[in-house]
Amino acid sequence: MTSAYRDSVERITKMFSTGDTSTAAAVLAPNYLDHQGLGEPVQGSGGFEDVVAAARRSYDELAVRIVDAVAEGDKIAVRLRWNGRRGGKAVVRETIDLLRLENGKVVEHWGSHLWTSEESAGGAPSQG
Repeated sequence: MTSAYRDSVERITKMFSTGDTSTAAAVLAPNYLDHQGLGEPVQGSGGFEDVVAAARRSYDELAVRIVDAVAEGDKIAVRLRWNGRRGGKAVVRETIDLLRLENGKVVEHWGSHLWTSEESAGGAPSQG
């Protein structure tokens, strides 16, 4: 795996963990498209910033880290662990994410949520 791919994912996880999206335009291509399957696709760094803000509203003390990563060609697949609190209760969830890069920037994202028992009992997290 190239270090540039891993670096891009680390920068994205840091944005979710801190809420600071000031580097989004440096990581995401202007034509970035997120096929997350939660309604209309998310487009551009502005759309990505909205997704980060929604995640930060859904979880207190949100921290995201890379568990596994595999790269091939122009794509990197990662398993991420999300830790946070909802309603005062600790919640852990995992996602499988596939990102396609072009010219060093992320141009597409596909994600799949692996719900934990805590979230399954309480429903999917709010996206807005």
